[in-house]
Amino acid sequence: WANGETHRGMKARLAAIVDELIPHTADRARRVATRYLESWSSRGDFPWLAEFNGFTTDLFCEVFTGREIPEATDLFTAVLYGVDPFRKQSFERQAVTREDNVEEGQRAKKTLCDHVIASRGEAGAAFDADLIVGAGGFAVIPALKNVLINLYAQLSSKPAIRQRVIEELRALPTPPTQEALKDQTPYLDACIYETIRLFPPVGHYYA
Repeated sequence: WANGETHRGMKARLAAIVDELIPHTADRARRVATRYLESWSSRGDFPWLAEFNGFTTDLFCEVFTGREIPEATDLFTAVLYGVDPFRKQSFERQAVTREDNVEEGQRAKKTLCDHVIASRGEAGAAFDADLIVGAGGFAVIPALKNVLINLYAQLSSKPAIRQRVIEELRALPTPPTQEALKDQTPYLDACIYETIRLFPPVGHYYA
């Protein structure tokens, strides 16, 4: 999968799937994000380690299955450990074998793929669920996650800025298009770039 050409092909397929889903799922994704943001803001706390994986998982489930999957966080964790067994060993401080992790990860990935396929109805058989679940599994570890963690922390602690971002998103056409998200969200873009400037996502194992 690390081959450059193969990886570019996977990214192109994933981008096409996201483009197809955005008009139908943007409002649902926004509700999930707003729920978490309001919770963190009202508590004056941003427990990213305890809750951010739950947020990214809820977002994935809402967009790709249209419903909550209570066991999804544990399933994605198993997928991750199947790829990177040493992470499980270092996190849980116990002896593990790659074979155990791979087998558990494959079972978890199949369960998640079944959820995604079932949500697509008759079109499910032709949907690239394996690619989607693989991308979702890695969404909990790379540099992008570090950017999102810090962005949401900043927005949770700065109500005026958060409200301006919300208003900008609400002004998008319904359903929003990829072009609108790129061209009509300059304030959100500025917040993202400022977050990257303040908290560069470097030095991470997968960065």
